Amino acid sequence: MAFRTDHFGGGNPFNNNPGSPFPVQSARSLGLRSGNAIDALILNGQRFGGTGGTITSELELSPDEYIDDVVIRSDHHVDFLEFRTNRGRTLATGGGSGGRERRRNNIRVLGIGGRSGNVLDVISIRYIENFAEAELIERNQLVVTNIITPGVSIEEIISTEVSTLYAITKIWELVFTAGRGESLEASFDAFIAKITSETSIKATTREEIRTEIRNKVATSQKTTKSPLPGSAIVEVVPVNVYRDGGGMVWFFPTSGARPISVPLEAGIDSNIEVYDLTRTLALQFPSMANRRGSRHGYDFYRTPPSFLQLGSAARLEFLYVNVNRFDAPTLRLP
Repeated sequence: MAFRTDHFGGGNPFNNNPGSPFPVQSARSLGLRSGNAIDALILNGQRFGGTGGTITSELELSPDEYIDDVVIRSDHHVDFLEFRTNRGRTLATGGGSGGRERRRNNIRVLGIGGRSGNVLDVISIRYIENFAEAELIERNQLVVTNIITPGVSIEEIISTEVSTLYAITKIWELVFTAGRGESLEASFDAFIAKITSETSIKATTREEIRTEIRNKVATSQKTTKSPLPGSAIVEVVPVNVYRDGGGMVWFFPTSGARPISVPLEAGIDSNIEVYDLTRTLALQFPSMANRRGSRHGYDFYRTPPSFLQLGSAARLEFLYVNVNRFDAPTLRLP
């Protein structure tokens, strides 16, 4: 798999800068206006192009739906467009027989941009080439992404949306920056694709995504919490677990990070099974060492056979209700 950006249209030799540019952004919804050509692209509710032609019905993508096949006819401007999704849905329109036809299939579109004036002059498609869907192998697991030792405070993000984005950056750092597995790039591509389709992030390149998330986190409302004496704070994230075609296993958050106050002597309750991405859980909580094992190449803390394992939906709630005790939290505004 590889990232590519292709541009179609704008082939008029007497016009080097057709239309006004609009930036590539992730596509949540698509619509088209067309007559003899594509008059306008309606991307995420915003029109790029003119008001001529007839409007098509809008295609709203679900969180796990993406464009995997694009057909374009273009020359001086864009004459015809067809978008197909991995769910088999299609949006297509255009006029006349002008332009050269090109197709990009077996892809995952990350974003769409281009140039427009009275018509859609240029369309830019940013995509992952030869995209392979990762397999969902486990649902509603828990991962530890940070451990705050006694005497140190932590900021908890109030917004669930922004907290989930923060959790994405922690997994980005702990899984992909660590470089586990030979198929790192393929897995990272799939991880980036999920960010563009399942979050509010509009950026489509790695650095742009990282910057947009950092800005959202920096301006979000937070509370500061400190562990009680004899306790540490463990940052826990609910995730789904994926495996790519090369065998690498990775995680994607289903909700935001939650700081849990955990007694140093007892550790995380034996009813709770967790992946430890920090690789330091047993060092901070020695009583947990006998539960430590390996799962999919990551440290994994199992429930002893003598304990009742809580269902996935109950695990985080059990932690939060029973062990979420802090010294007086304080609200901090950005």
